[in-house]
Amino acid sequence: MKRTQNFYLTIIALLTIVFSSCGSDDDNRSSYTLTSICETKVPIKGYADQTVVATDPTVVLLDDMLKGKDYVKPIIKGELFATSGTALEIVGLKEGVSLKSFKITINDVSKTFTEVKSSDPNLYTTEMISFMQETFARMITRQKLVISISFTPTQTITEADNVYLKIAYNGRFTYLK
Repeated sequence: MKRTQNFYLTIIALLTIVFSSCGSDDDNRSSYTLTSICETKVPIKGYADQTVVATDPTVVLLDDMLKGKDYVKPIIKGELFATSGTALEIVGLKEGVSLKSFKITINDVSKTFTEVKSSDPNLYTTEMISFMQETFARMITRQKLVISISFTPTQTITEADNVYLKIAYNGRFTYLK
């Protein structure tokens, strides 16, 4: 009986050592922050008066948006600065051109604008802060953006026109190192 008891105690001791040595190294890492702007551009093109639906969503990894910055992936949390640097705008729209029924979906959060005019291409207003905060939070959780857009241009927009949707998040990103 004593041998059996010693055998079980030895097994328990060995298992304790094995499992404690397999622990995560995360406990030994320190938290660091990076304050930066991560941004991406989604090309916009389409034929006049025809609804354009981006059938294939654009997928952009958070790591790609922070490429060249001094950090270690993955980003474990983030804080959006709703001030300068955070942007949602149409860039390159020629004078007199507008995008009707412009709908943007970022990480399953959608917003529709009746019309985006070349005279006012900025979509980031005080009413859009909660949209940007929600899409930023989902970007941190998912480590990526999944973006789709649909619209009807009043004039034909080609690749040569270099029109795009600019999405930029100014924030503080936390990572372990």
